[in-house]
Amino acid sequence: MKQIFNELKSQPVIAWVTVIGTALAIFLIMVVVMLNQVSTVPMAPESNRDRLLYVTSLRAWSTDTTEQYSVQSGPGMAVINMIFRNLETIEDIGLFTRFHEEQTVGVPGEGTEIVDTRRTDEGYFRIYDFDFIAGVPYDSADVASHLKKAVITESLARQFFKGADHAVGSDIEIDDVPYRVTGVVADVSPVTDKAYSQVWMPLADERYDEWSDPRFGTGNTGVALLVREGEPTQAVIDEVHSKLRIYNSVRAAENVKSDFNGGPYTQEGDINQGGSSIPADLGKVHRTRYLIYALLLLIPAINLSSMTRSRLAYRTGEIGVRRAFGATRSSIILSLISENMIITLAGGIIGLACALIFGGLLFDAIYSAGVFSTYHTTVTAGAGALLDWRTFAYALGFCFILNILSSGMPAWRASRMNPVDAISARTK
Repeated sequence: MKQIFNELKSQPVIAWVTVIGTALAIFLIMVVVMLNQVSTVPMAPESNRDRLLYVTSLRAWSTDTTEQYSVQSGPGMAVINMIFRNLETIEDIGLFTRFHEEQTVGVPGEGTEIVDTRRTDEGYFRIYDFDFIAGVPYDSADVASHLKKAVITESLARQFFKGADHAVGSDIEIDDVPYRVTGVVADVSPVTDKAYSQVWMPLADERYDEWSDPRFGTGNTGVALLVREGEPTQAVIDEVHSKLRIYNSVRAAENVKSDFNGGPYTQEGDINQGGSSIPADLGKVHRTRYLIYALLLLIPAINLSSMTRSRLAYRTGEIGVRRAFGATRSSIILSLISENMIITLAGGIIGLACALIFGGLLFDAIYSAGVFSTYHTTVTAGAGALLDWRTFAYALGFCFILNILSSGMPAWRASRMNPVDAISARTK
């Protein structure tokens, strides 16, 4: 450590440029990591992301060659009831409309607000761990009867009812239709996309759903499957596909066949499938991501390698003396890499801190410019979304790789210098 401080004093410009360059590299990589992980790491109310599988896409087509008709949407209730009910490998099931709907919400005398709404069943509130400030969610009888009940966020409760306790049991108008508020939950960030909304209501009668096609079994419903503790996700996928084959055999007489476009998917798979008719290729997604990481890492490593060579050129005399007094090449290489690792770690810590501050302060500005731009609320994320043990591991791993890339070869070359040439401050 003393050697490092002496070097910082003797070569302040080069040393600090090295630290700043490392910090910038780590900063860029950590921002990219946070952008990727914020949609997949478990966070309330989607605390069970690692145990959830989703089916949000159904492709159905006519097997009659003279008809040549196909349709793509979400699964309808007929498909859901036959395939997803009573699965042996799951703990619970929740249903929700795949897309948010913009609706006008208000209370007479308190004005109106355009908010995001979503329709769900009662299982939805068992799968996601919403923080109920007051009241309870609607139940299975409410859903089966399509009753006009609603759960709202704490912000809307404050805006229209002056608090959660006053909201429960009161009516709120949604597109001029009165709904009775049964519960109030803490505000939900759009980062947890499946759980997010500002108002939740029981699933509507599918007969009036424009996405519904009784013949082909489509609708606007997404299915969330909570995998049973200890059960491999592949077992759930296999069971769903087995029931899908039975369903298709039943519908064969009607010249209809269906599939889930590769689903059920994990959280990451569903994000990258996006309702497309093309199954998600997570291998390609990961390869692209790692290529970006490599480029972000390699470019600064090349620059830092030049800085390291400059520092070592200044220290050729010292290296020559150490070689003359019997220091082995391996000890010199290890010493130089260790010294550079300390500097790299210092830059890594600075870069990681800057990434966290940048992400925390500008989270809404960063994410609202992209996929969350249509939501009627501020985009937030807890500390766990921005930083968990994997982020620490990424940071330390990147620091180590960056150190090896930038100092390994210069240190090896320095150790091979002729002691006489080194002492004379000359190199071959």
